[in-house]
Amino acid sequence: MQQSNPEVVQTVVDGLKSTDPGLRSFAAATLAEMGPQAGDALTALADSLDDRDGYVRLHAAEVLIRYEQW
Repeated sequence: MQQSNPEVVQTVVDGLKSTDPGLRSFAAATLAEMGPQAGDALTALADSLDDRDGYVRLHAAEVLIRYEQW
């Protein structure tokens, strides 16, 4: 699998910090599709496990479970 551009990964990680829960959820789902090559996102995903929105927590957990090699 091809390594993601660090700028792209950072943009998606920034989406995890949005005030819009839909955007945070979408960012987590996007990181799931990017897979382990988005490894710089690990800390942000772990932080998202405490998000106030259930869908954000669900997507973050799904990413971390799916890619246990992170």
